[in-house]
Amino acid sequence: MKILYLVNCSDFFCSHFLPLAIAAKNKGYDVVVAAGNNNQQKRIESLGLSFVEYRLSRSGKSILAEVKSFFAIFKLIGKIKPDLLHMLTIKPILYGCIADKFRFKNGVSRLVASITGLGSSSLSTRPEDKCLWYFIQCAYKLSFISNKVNVVFENVDDMKQFSDLKLVPQSRCFLVNGAGVDTEKFSPSVEKNDELSVILVARLLKDKGIREYIEAGKMIKELKVPIRLLLAGSVDHNNPSSMSADEIQAAHDNGYIEYLGFRTDVADLYKHSHVACLPSYREGLPKSLIEAASCGLPIVTTDVPGCRQLVASQQNGFLIPPRDSNALAECLIHLHHNKDLLDDMGKASRILAERKFGYDQVLASFFEIYNSAGDFRNE
Repeated sequence: MKILYLVNCSDFFCSHFLPLAIAAKNKGYDVVVAAGNNNQQKRIESLGLSFVEYRLSRSGKSILAEVKSFFAIFKLIGKIKPDLLHMLTIKPILYGCIADKFRFKNGVSRLVASITGLGSSSLSTRPEDKCLWYFIQCAYKLSFISNKVNVVFENVDDMKQFSDLKLVPQSRCFLVNGAGVDTEKFSPSVEKNDELSVILVARLLKDKGIREYIEAGKMIKELKVPIRLLLAGSVDHNNPSSMSADEIQAAHDNGYIEYLGFRTDVADLYKHSHVACLPSYREGLPKSLIEAASCGLPIVTTDVPGCRQLVASQQNGFLIPPRDSNALAECLIHLHHNKDLLDDMGKASRILAERKFGYDQVLASFFEIYNSAGDFRNE
């Protein structure tokens, strides 16, 4: 059996779903990864997986570019002829499902679509973005008409929204707790400094609450409360929600945050920090917070879909309103004055990660979905 993983970015695939592809290979499946860039091609191929780069426009500003992306996926599916097509992120899902329809009798027998987030347009109040989000919803509905498409969600809120809008029948909706985490690599540590250090690991997007994090840092500095606000991640020039490099550098220079740049040693960063923060506007299920929870960190995040799943009744952290830098600053200052909370909250985070987000549980859920799409088992 051949599985084709169709994704926009090879970096995203490696950071989130590479363990799933490796697990599929270990079960005896022929695994092909197709991405819109080749940044991780050598890494993917070194693990015995096949890799194909295809043309994909990430900016979405050119209709011609989108048409070319669609036909690139159409030809790719026809060339690879997978038994199962697992699509990740918005454009691969929409173009992959619709391209499969155009193949008629030569289409893929089983399709799985992973909704890893709803995108910036779903959050925007600008008229043009509202129109775009309406168009995307219509495209989802068209894509999910076929009974051979199973749709995977990372949180109940997204699944309910798609079901309520009748974009996909409830019978073909599945819930999986994100992409999973290596609970041995991301493990608790006592290597902490005395000064409270808070860390935010994410792409530097406005939707991730980066601006509110910086504003909270400014308030904390003006109040002269000794809290370090660390920020790790990179600017995404292809995303309309991206912060600019100048904005991040200015915040660093003013001492509101400590910008660490893009980092690959995320586990070590968590092990040396006290609190993980993500004041996002909405998520699928943030891998950064799952990893932080596995490292035994208290969580400070927003009471929005995808984020609220990481905080259980204030046992392991706090939920604050989205887009509220004052509430964020007050919460962090509260933790500074009540450091006795950190240990118990951290232990509760670790228990939550082991119970719900470990690779064993998450990968097993995906293979159950693969099997439910048909008799797709390794005999």
